[in-house]
Amino acid sequence: MGSNTIEPAHNCEVCKIARSLDYVMTKRGRMWKSHRAPHVVLIEAKLQYFCLKTISKVRKVGQTQEACLIVIQSCVSPRVRFRAVVTSHDKLPDNAWRTLHHLENAVQTSKVQYSVDLAETEVALTAAVGEDKSLGTIKDLLSRLDQIEAPICQITEIGRLFTELAALPDQHEQWQEAYEKVRLFRNELQPYTQSKIIYTALMKMATETKGDAFPVQLQLAFEKEGMSLEDGDKDRTQQLQEVQMKLKELELELESIASYHETSKAARLQTVKCMYNIIGLSHLQAQQLNYPTVSSMAMAAHQNMATPEEVLEMQSVVSDFLRPHLPEVKVSLDENTGAFLGPDTSKVPTENEKDLWMAKQSVKKLLHLDGAIQGIADFCDSMFGIRLVEETQNSSKVLGWNKNVRVFQLYDKESDSQLGAIYFDPFRDLYWRSQEARDVVMSRLFSIRQTQSPVPIAIIGLSIEPTWDDAPTPLTWTNFNDLLYEFGKAIQLVLTQSSRISNNDPFFVQSADVSEFLATFMTLWIYNDGFLQRIAQLSQDQFTFQPELMKILRADLKKQKALDLMEVIFLSTLELKIFTEFDPRGDETLVSLQNRVAEDCIPHRIPDSNDLTALVRVFQGKSSDPIMAAYSPLWSEVLACMVYEKFKETNLQDIDAVTKLGRGIRKLFQTRETSGKVPLEELCGKKLTAESMKNVHDF
Repeated sequence: MGSNTIEPAHNCEVCKIARSLDYVMTKRGRMWKSHRAPHVVLIEAKLQYFCLKTISKVRKVGQTQEACLIVIQSCVSPRVRFRAVVTSHDKLPDNAWRTLHHLENAVQTSKVQYSVDLAETEVALTAAVGEDKSLGTIKDLLSRLDQIEAPICQITEIGRLFTELAALPDQHEQWQEAYEKVRLFRNELQPYTQSKIIYTALMKMATETKGDAFPVQLQLAFEKEGMSLEDGDKDRTQQLQEVQMKLKELELELESIASYHETSKAARLQTVKCMYNIIGLSHLQAQQLNYPTVSSMAMAAHQNMATPEEVLEMQSVVSDFLRPHLPEVKVSLDENTGAFLGPDTSKVPTENEKDLWMAKQSVKKLLHLDGAIQGIADFCDSMFGIRLVEETQNSSKVLGWNKNVRVFQLYDKESDSQLGAIYFDPFRDLYWRSQEARDVVMSRLFSIRQTQSPVPIAIIGLSIEPTWDDAPTPLTWTNFNDLLYEFGKAIQLVLTQSSRISNNDPFFVQSADVSEFLATFMTLWIYNDGFLQRIAQLSQDQFTFQPELMKILRADLKKQKALDLMEVIFLSTLELKIFTEFDPRGDETLVSLQNRVAEDCIPHRIPDSNDLTALVRVFQGKSSDPIMAAYSPLWSEVLACMVYEKFKETNLQDIDAVTKLGRGIRKLFQTRETSGKVPLEELCGKKLTAESMKNVHDF
């Protein structure tokens, strides 16, 4: 280890301990990695005495042995600075928290470790073939690949977390620079998908063993690197690898665009050039891999439930009953006669707008953050059989990256086994958050690889105005919608990753177009009077939702839903047309295509010809591993409405029926057996159509 360890440049306590440990490890021998927490290096029993003796010289706080070993490895192991990654439940000292120089050290260490682990895996597979031994199972090898990639994913997610949400205001720019370096470093690594040895082994295992399959997404990743070609076809292999590398570079370039409006004219021209290059290279790649279009290749890789034809058909049906609910298209006179028009009175609020404003103001005294969270916890307990247990914190114990972060552990109600954890950062508190992160509303999986942390971890960030005393935090109507949506999404992410772990299926791909299913399902309960009244009751004991108030709020929700879904249809149609039928050498440009689709889908908001924001959204993430799921919010809405309507048809007093339906919803799309249309249609007792969505929202 001594030769591979990067000497820490700083002289903090963590680095001192790391250097002391490095000396002992170099002097006394070897180490191994724990299967339970692969980034926490544990020391062999024979060396524990010597290590603990060294640790005791620099340790300044009392801790358990395990926690101490975790701390001393913090400089040379990629770890996030919150406690869920740590196996010990003891308090970690402040000097164990991650800082930028630790991240940079971890990048170098992980780069060496990645190369060593990959080489060891290839040697073991080659030896097994040479000695005619069994290669094992696909799941064993996939688990090994998961472990190899986990440190890299850990570092990437740490950088991403602090860049997007967790960086202190005076450190945001530094974290951005560090994250950019991490992304470049990851691009420079030779991926295991360029290993002919590993690809051949997986193909052989898939042929010889029954039950286990070579995941399509992973197989396609190998094929993009030319691993499926014969050894003699080096020119074509090199061409495929060059195409994939160029696509990764274009992806980095496009992802760096935070706001198209704020970029310079030269940068905008370069952005358009990137888009055309992505189209050309993606089509070339798809043809070389025998896919008719880029969209068909992407949908196969990410196991989309719907085909492009089904998506377009569904969008056509939904558009027909949404258009009457869109704002009227106002036709104005040309600019030469505009000077003779009277004063614009459109900004004067109507009576309906005044009523809506009053209704939304009334929500603040009805809904409080703690009451809403308790209501969500009760809902998950009774509906999905999931217990949400919040960890307590005090002035001496900060659970997350700042004192506002709350941690919820998720447990299965029947087995009492832990499913995962959610880190919840609710406030737009500019003391802890940077200006760039103040309006962040997001939820995503932190533990991308299943061996990245002891349990799956999801992150939720909201933008709720904090109170500056101990008074309950009031929620706006938007805050409440966001809270339901993001908690539902985070729970689905945790359940999917937990399922991968329990089934030892690290590369199971949940259909990309159902990613917002539980999130949408949670928000639909706003239509349930009892649910809203229960949240209000848990928040305070003075007020309740009046019928007229609920009517006004739901009417506005219906209008907003129509706008949002038509925006989704616009982006989805644009995406499918670009990556299915658009000819970059043809007469029609990307801008004219965008305007043509907008005229049909969002006639009330046709973007200016200089505004390519929609195109940037379509192209971001469409390079090295494209996902064709811009329609996911619409598809998830259709599925969630079918399930919600099934609940409306179920007698909620029948506990057994409700429990059976709730557990069935929880299991949907979590395994290969419960993915696809058939399990959903069997659960709901009807075919997949948009009729339920029309009924639930009263369109």
